[in-house]
Amino acid sequence: MAKMMIIGPVAIGLILLLLYGTFRAIKPALLVILNLPFALIGGVFSLWISGQYLSVPASVGFIVLFGWRC
Repeated sequence: MAKMMIIGPVAIGLILLLLYGTFRAIKPALLVILNLPFALIGGVFSLWISGQYLSVPASVGFIVLFGWRC
């Protein structure tokens, strides 16, 4: 758990740095980072409203949302 407390913020910082390099501005980079939790909440809420379970297609959607690479 102690390692995750260090690795998490470092990973977010590196992602922010990459976004800054892509957009060449801090405002759009922060906008992308700050909207990820809202997108996750919306995805979970839509699964709950529709009565669906966390299936393979929904899991793939969440993976794509966060940009994880397998």
